[in-house]
This record gives sequence, C-alpha cells and structure tokens, in this order.
Amino acid sequence: DGAGRGGSTMKAAVLVKQVPDLRLGGVGVRADGTIDRSAAPPITNPADLHALEAALQLADEVCAVSMGPPQGEATLREALAAGAQRAVLLCDHLLAGSDTWATANALAAAVEWVGDVDLVVCGSSALDGETGQVGPSVAQRLGWPQATGCEALSIEDGCLIARRVVEGGYERLRLPLPAVVTVGETGFAPRYPTMPARRRAAAGRLLGRPGAA
Repeated sequence: DGAGRGGSTMKAAVLVKQVPDLRLGGVGVRADGTIDRSAAPPITNPADLHALEAALQLADEVCAVSMGPPQGEATLREALAAGAQRAVLLCDHLLAGSDTWATANALAAAVEWVGDVDLVVCGSSALDGETGQVGPSVAQRLGWPQATGCEALSIEDGCLIARRVVEGGYERLRLPLPAVVTVGETGFAPRYPTMPARRRAAAGRLLGRPGAA
C-alpha cells in the first residue's frame, strides 16, 4: 500500500470488463455492427484480473468500474470478492454498441464521479476487441499522465514508478499522481477469492450508474 497525493489514503479505480470466453465459443457481428457474444459464456477479461491485483496491492481503497449490460454485475462481484471495496456498473441502452472513444468517455466520467481517485488501472486489452485503446483514451479524457503495458508498479514519494515492457527490454517511468496505467498478463498474478469473501460479495449492494439513485 502507498500514500496518494499529499500523503493521503491511496485510492484506485480499476476498470473491468465482461467478455465472451473465446475458449468455449466464437463471436460474430450483428447487422447493426455490434458484436454478438451469445455463442460464448461470459468471463471477466483476463488482463483486467491482473489490473485488479495491481490496484489491490498499491491502493488502500479500490473501486471496480465496469460498463455493460446487467449481467456484467457478475464481474463486479468477482472484483468485490477479490478485495475491492466498491463497485459501479454503467448500464444504459444509450451505451450499447459504444466504440472505444464513447466507452472511454463514459468510463472517465465514472472515475470523476467516484471522486478523489489517485490511480486508474486497467488491462492492456480486451479479448473481444484487442484494440488497447480504452486505457490511453481514458487518460487523455482525464488529462492525466499514463503508462501502458506495465509489468511492475510501486509508489515512491507520492509518485508512481512504472516498469513497462518495450521491444528488447523494459522502460522505467516516474509519473505524478493522479495517473492511468494499463497492465498486461505478465505481472500481478490474480488472487483466488476465499469462499467467505465470495459470500460477502454476493450479498453486497452495487452502486448504480453515475447519477442514478
């Protein structure tokens, strides 16, 4: 755990997404251009589980944020079982079929609504799109510094130290907080939630979309 800006409690938001399990089925494209995920059961995006672990190791308080249909609640409850204290689901028909630009705008607005966030952590890419655009776009929308493809993270003197994978080796960056980082699947092995934690997560109340009661 580390201190956030000004030595206060470190608060992180981790962006998680429910995606189709491509090991068990494929995806198609509907006539309206949106992705048809009905042939594959949903799972939490694997890289996002590593991002969640990074947030849990770095921050004193973690809020999981997801955008998607109502069944996306299962991914947020998984995050709560792993140790997140809060969860927010952005669920609205107006968000259906959003491209990466619209998704990033919505998620950035959610981070601002959560408030006092020192660090946003997300997976490097999602199985159903593999664009790798949402994390950097959220950073741009918030106007915060960013580091992508991070394998190791730490807090030193109120700044984020990020080691990111680059061609032929590593790059070490020092970022002022608040900041946005993306995490791949080479670091921060996800923890396995205990049964009592799963029960607490199943019984807990999720926060609705920003602005909702």
